[in-house]
Amino acid sequence: MRLTFAAYVTANVRLVAAVTVSVLTLFAAVTPALAAARTLRVNRGDDLQAAIDRARGGDTIEVKAGATFEGPFTLPARAGRGWITIRSSALGALPRGRRVRARDARRMPRLLTPGGGLPVVMTAPRAKGWRLAGLELAVLDPEATVYDLLRLGEGGSAQSSLADVPRRIVLDRSLVHGTRSGGIQRCVSLNSAATIIRHSRLTDCHDRGYDTQAIGGWNGPGPFLIEDNLLEGAGENVMFGGADPAIPGLVPSDIVIRHNLIRKPVGWRGRWTVKNLLELKSARRVSIEDNVLENNWADAQNGAAILFTVRNQDGGAPWSTVRGVRFTGNLVRRVGRGMNLLGHDDGHPSGPTADVLIEDNVFKQVGFRDWGDGTWMVSTDVARLRVGHNTVLNEGTLLLAYGAPHRDFRMLRNITRAGPYGIKGDGRATGLDTLRAYFPGSVVRGNVFAGADRTAYPRANHFPRSLRGLGRWRRKGLGARRP
Repeated sequence: MRLTFAAYVTANVRLVAAVTVSVLTLFAAVTPALAAARTLRVNRGDDLQAAIDRARGGDTIEVKAGATFEGPFTLPARAGRGWITIRSSALGALPRGRRVRARDARRMPRLLTPGGGLPVVMTAPRAKGWRLAGLELAVLDPEATVYDLLRLGEGGSAQSSLADVPRRIVLDRSLVHGTRSGGIQRCVSLNSAATIIRHSRLTDCHDRGYDTQAIGGWNGPGPFLIEDNLLEGAGENVMFGGADPAIPGLVPSDIVIRHNLIRKPVGWRGRWTVKNLLELKSARRVSIEDNVLENNWADAQNGAAILFTVRNQDGGAPWSTVRGVRFTGNLVRRVGRGMNLLGHDDGHPSGPTADVLIEDNVFKQVGFRDWGDGTWMVSTDVARLRVGHNTVLNEGTLLLAYGAPHRDFRMLRNITRAGPYGIKGDGRATGLDTLRAYFPGSVVRGNVFAGADRTAYPRANHFPRSLRGLGRWRRKGLGARRP
C-alpha cells in the first residue's frame, strides 16, 4: 500500500518525535547528581588526569581558565550513575544556551595533544556520565598530524560489543580545533552512545590525501544530538558510516542534527581534500533540520553538498542502510551540486536507502561560479522518496536518474529551475519518458519547472520562462515555507 504525501509526512513527524524524545531523555539526565558532590579544583601545574581518576558521580572538576594541560586524558569507567563535569573555572562567563565564539578561548583551559596519533581526550571502554563544558581542545605542535582530537569510543576491534560502548557524554560550549597548517583526521570521533555535542566550534579539521571530518562516526549506536555548532571539516563535515563497524549489526541510529552552521572556509579551496558537507553511509532515523550548509566545490568528489549514499564500506557490513531520513528547513548555498542519493551500495551487498523526506529547504547558488555543474539532485533506486515544498535555484540540470528504478516517488509543490535537461534519466528523454522508466507510478504535481517544455511533463505543474517574480509562486503556497 502506497502512502499519500500527507500520510508520509505524518509518519515522518512521528519519526522525528520519537527521535527527539530519545534525545531529550539525554537532556533530562545532563544535570549532575548533587548528592555528596565535591568540587575538585585543578590549577596551573596540577595533575588533571589525577583529578579525573579521583572523581566520583556528582563531582565537578573545575579547571583553571587560561591554564594549559598536556594530554592525552582518559575518561575512565567507574561505578555509579551520577554525572562528572569537567568545566572551565570561568564557565559562568561563557554564553548560556548558545554557541561560543573563537574569542571565548581566553575563558577556557587549554587541553593539548602532543600529536603522534594521540587524542586530547579519549574514553575508556564502558565510560559513562561525563560532561565536558567550556574547554579548548587543541594541538601542541601546529605541524603535527592527529587522528582524533576528541575520541568518544573506538572505531575498531577494541570496541566489538555494545556493552563496551561509552555512553552519556556531553560536549558543551567548547572549542575543538586543529591548526591552519597541521593535519586533523577528525575533530570528534563519535563512536559512543547517548551523546550530545552542542553550542561548540569544531574547526580546522582538514588534511590532504585522505578523508577528514569535523564529526565522524560508524561504531556507536546513538542516540546523538548535534545542535547549534560551527562544524568545519574538509572531507565530510559530518559523516555517519564510512567504515565497517566492529559491532555486528550496528547502524548509527536516532540522530538529530539541527541549528548548526556547516561550512568549508573558501580559503581551503585548492589546499585540502574536499568532498561534501554531510554524508550518511549507514544511519537510521535521522532528522537534519534548520541548518545552514554552505561552500562546497568539486575536488575529490563532484561538488555535491549532501549525500545519502548507503555503503557497506569494506564489504563486512551487509546490514548497512540509510533509512528514515528527514532533511527539512535547511538552507544550502554556494555549492557545486545539491544532493546525491544512492539506493543500494554498487560495490558490496547492502540494505537500502529508503523512506527519505526532503521538504521545506532552500537551495541557492547551486553551481556557484565554477564549483560544479549545478545539478540539483542525482538519484538511483531510492524507495519512498518524498520531495516537497523546496525552493531550488540551480544553474544546471534539475534531477538526473540512473540505475534501477525508484519505488513510490512523490515530487510536490517545489519551485525549481529546469536547467538544460530538467528531469532526465540515463538513456531516456527528458520528462515523461524518464518518469515512466525511472520513477514508475510517481506523482509529480504542483511544481514550478521554470524554463521547461510543458509538453514533456505531467500537466498539473507550472512552466514559467524564468523564476522572476518568485514571490507570486510562494504566495500560492509553493516552494519552501522555511527557512
